[in-house]
Amino acid sequence: MIEKSSGQYNTAGITFMRRSGKALQIGLLRNGLRIDEKGETHILSKIDPEITDNSIYAALTDRENNLWVGLGSGLYVRKHSENTFQRVEKVGYDWIFDILEASDGTLWMATMGNGIWHYMPRTNTFRRYVYDTRSPNGLRSNSISSIMEDKQRNIWFSTDRGGISRYNPKTDNFTSWGIQEGLPDDVTYDILQDVKGFLWFGTNKGLVKFHPQRHSIKVFSAKDGLPGNEFNYRSAECDEQGNFYFGGINGLVMFNPLTDVSHTQKPRLYFTRLLIGGKEVSGNTDIFFKDKIVLPHDSANIVLEMASPDFVSMGNKYYKYKLEPIDKDWMEVNMQSGVPSVAYANLPIGNYTLHISVENSGQTTERQLYITILAPWYRTFWAYLCYGLLLITGILLWFRWYRKYKDRGIEARQKLLTSEKEKEVYESKVRFLPR
Repeated sequence: MIEKSSGQYNTAGITFMRRSGKALQIGLLRNGLRIDEKGETHILSKIDPEITDNSIYAALTDRENNLWVGLGSGLYVRKHSENTFQRVEKVGYDWIFDILEASDGTLWMATMGNGIWHYMPRTNTFRRYVYDTRSPNGLRSNSISSIMEDKQRNIWFSTDRGGISRYNPKTDNFTSWGIQEGLPDDVTYDILQDVKGFLWFGTNKGLVKFHPQRHSIKVFSAKDGLPGNEFNYRSAECDEQGNFYFGGINGLVMFNPLTDVSHTQKPRLYFTRLLIGGKEVSGNTDIFFKDKIVLPHDSANIVLEMASPDFVSMGNKYYKYKLEPIDKDWMEVNMQSGVPSVAYANLPIGNYTLHISVENSGQTTERQLYITILAPWYRTFWAYLCYGLLLITGILLWFRWYRKYKDRGIEARQKLLTSEKEKEVYESKVRFLPR
């Protein structure tokens, strides 16, 4: 059903706004689709007469002039030569939240809760991609909030609780970035690309600047002048002058991505906590200011936490570490708990040098911590000295005993020899006595 409009409508009932060709498409909550073109306004109020909720969440006019619309209960298409919409039965009753026509002519449909649909017009076939725990290179979430194609013709997806994902056409799978890759949050919103190739997108914990090839991540927050850290759906746009607009629950921010200034202050690095066997070490081991620590031999599990307060948000931090002489290469610091930390178990006694490096927008700081694992008391210098003295004393006592033993043997032999000589003298005297 098509109705002409005077141009007035309830702005509180808008689900999205999108320019398609020369027409401005506006989704209306429960009231269909508004199309502004050539000075005229048309409202498609009834996409499907059999349903009561005709809320439109996505719309697209493709290169064949077919109009695709996404509702909370399915996908519909109005062919260029027809006046009515037809439900796409293949998609079922999925909530279609965004639609994109890629440069190759195929269509991508994002759903909230049911993954991604990919439509190939040449073969009139649909393919579906969903989150699967068994697939390491699949989607990380079935809730897809936006689709974007960059200048290199890569297709990107923003997700709820799954970060951002890039489709890999050669392998027919996805590469994803989330908290474990350095993003501040797994909830992401619309993506924009600047002329230098950086991708910009909002999250619930700040605005992210991301480079797909270098995998660099920079996060801006309220401390950088943003009205808030939490952004929203359908809230990113670029004007003809190259300015970016991102909307959030606390207002709208506008900036030119080419005038972004990196941090110039060299970051500081502090060790904040030392835990042995899961218990924090206190007392005379003040790890905050120390460059050297001495630990007992029974320090089986060692965890060292650190902080770099110069950074304004978590996504800016790049920590790596190396323990000499054990580690040959640098390794990334564990960030799963939200606090950067390194851990070692069952270190042998000896001397070690722990190198920690932190990088912020090209500025790098490295700090060393010298660690000595003490030997147990029975393996110390004084213990070995006692062992030596005891050994020497034992040897001396043995020699003394052995000498006395030898002297007693010589004395016994002398007594025996004297006795035998006396016996011989006696016998010789007896032989000369008269009979």
